[in-house]
Amino acid sequence: MKFTFDIPTKIYFGVGSIEKLKEIRKKRVAIISNKSNALEICGAKKKITKILEEKNIDYILLNEVKENPDVENVMDITQKIKAFNSDLVIAAGGGSALDAAKISAFMAKNDGEVWDYIKGGSGKEKDYKHKGIDVITIPTTSGTGSEVNPWAVVTNKDLNEKIGFGFMDIFPKIAIIDPTFMLTVPKKYRIYQTFDALFHNIEVIISKDKNILSESLSLKAVELIYHNFIKVLENPNDIKAVEKLAYASTIAGISMQVTDPIIEHAMEHAMSAYHENLEHAAGIIMISKAFFSFLIEKGVKKEEFKQLAKIMGEKGNDPSDFIIGLDKLIKATKMDKLKMKDYGIRKEEFLKFTKNARYTMPDLYKANPIAMTDEEVFCVFENSW
Repeated sequence: MKFTFDIPTKIYFGVGSIEKLKEIRKKRVAIISNKSNALEICGAKKKITKILEEKNIDYILLNEVKENPDVENVMDITQKIKAFNSDLVIAAGGGSALDAAKISAFMAKNDGEVWDYIKGGSGKEKDYKHKGIDVITIPTTSGTGSEVNPWAVVTNKDLNEKIGFGFMDIFPKIAIIDPTFMLTVPKKYRIYQTFDALFHNIEVIISKDKNILSESLSLKAVELIYHNFIKVLENPNDIKAVEKLAYASTIAGISMQVTDPIIEHAMEHAMSAYHENLEHAAGIIMISKAFFSFLIEKGVKKEEFKQLAKIMGEKGNDPSDFIIGLDKLIKATKMDKLKMKDYGIRKEEFLKFTKNARYTMPDLYKANPIAMTDEEVFCVFENSW
């Protein structure tokens, strides 16, 4: 039994935890959020700005993060927070906003371009000289777990590379997870985000790098997601169920700091690197059954798949019961209607997706429970069509 657990982010979790924002001691704050009015609709904008105004803290609000943030998007935000002379970044919104904010806060204190510091693909893996501006994360969705880890996904459109960016020094200083702000998420995005959290946790459990800590956390998270997912879709104001989904997402963020996810995520990143209109979770949903079926056919992680099947309401006598449970959940949420062709994806692209996935995210290949050849990854794409 061996693992390293180092998460310096202070977590305030639960209804009303936004009040902890009153404890900050800063002068100039950049609030970074998604390109939408979601922050206003959920009430977070009003609450955050009111607290800052009561404390006489100057702030700038940047609702500018794209759904799949790219280098240009991130660097534009970086220049604005530098020009404002920000001494704190508040990342408020969905996973993309949190990711972009963490990268922008880092780049505001370091020279060069984002890809100078990227590991994987054509990233230059340069050493950095400075810690970024302090970041407080306030998620208004429950999906990525980005609020509590040092990872941030960004796309280089010129290179068609979508890679996780991260160092210990871009951990958020504080994470405020207040489920109150998650009650107004549109149904489609609720489904996507919850599936993202689900697959994060499943991948941790199946990962070759799992350990007793990450496995126990993620098993509980899968259970919470399974028992509360449909509840929240039927009653979005069920704050107790929403809170449990928020917790499961945060747990995934913690677990992925201890255990790497696997090839499934690398495959989706390759897809949306070429098709920025593809929602991350939609891509994963479309390849999930074929991907996990491949692992089960290879006979790996039999007991883990049986355990997951039981959590999802199946008998769990055979690893394939997990696929039955997953298929039922996908159909119950009407995500079986998702088709690659509706996003402009063509079968002829599967080879470049396959090459891109291995090139850009080799660490996820190392964490996979079994080595996969390019031909096998290509077949998963084909079987997902």
